Amino acid sequence: MPVRRRSLGSVLLVLATVCSATVSLGTTGHAADPPQQESVQIAGQSVVLDPPTLSGQETADQQVQRIEPLLRGLPYRQFARDSVVAPVRIFTRYVNDSSGKHLGHQVHLLFVVHTPLTTFTADDFTSRLLGDSDDSAADSGPPGDVSPESLRSRGITDSGPNVRYQPFDVKLLDKIQLSGVLRITRHDADDQQRIDLRLDDRFDNRWTSLDANDQGGAYAGFQAWLTATALGDGQSVLIESRFVMHEPEQWFAGSNFLRSKLPLVLQEAARNLRRKSK
Repeated sequence: MPVRRRSLGSVLLVLATVCSATVSLGTTGHAADPPQQESVQIAGQSVVLDPPTLSGQETADQQVQRIEPLLRGLPYRQFARDSVVAPVRIFTRYVNDSSGKHLGHQVHLLFVVHTPLTTFTADDFTSRLLGDSDDSAADSGPPGDVSPESLRSRGITDSGPNVRYQPFDVKLLDKIQLSGVLRITRHDADDQQRIDLRLDDRFDNRWTSLDANDQGGAYAGFQAWLTATALGDGQSVLIESRFVMHEPEQWFAGSNFLRSKLPLVLQEAARNLRRKSK
């Protein structure tokens, strides 16, 4: 079962692109009912991600009306301008327990890329987002799915063209190694492509500290969605994502390190995507 190893330039954007090249993000299809978001457990707390801002069914004016409240005073024209350094909106908040202890993070990301939705295929989307892959990853080819035998042994029967189970092995800010299996679901519509990701607890998901302290253990509590929605001009796309992730206290000794770094790496990932879309 091949595993792709990468330096994590973005917690979500990199994980989202482990989809196989056979999944088309630019192929039109019939509009489908939006998926029901399942809750995820973060150290005993149940969290449900909010739905996307756009469904893909809005008019151009309706799109602007829905996006503008998220810009917090920034003019839409400036947010949507055709520039590598155009604004990237990133909102973070803690997941806390009843005593206020921090258990993890919720992140909301949105930005505009000036390229038609039809230019995106999964393979292209992957290569554009993964600007920080190392040489060994570049030589390894696309990541493989979990074998049918391994799925059957766990009673998993829903694997198919729109549902994939794929192993991953990534570095989080060069401090933590995460490995395991993601359940990746694709939802196609005429004007929006969506990918849902969930760390599947039926597999052995692990974390390991990359510092010299030999810490590690089982890992659970990651869920995300990523959408690419055609905007009204027909020549640009809104990329939007929400994700939630558990941060064990052992990772960074309860410090603000991860929360402080996430906006920086996500902004750089957005800019890399824009550069590769030129």
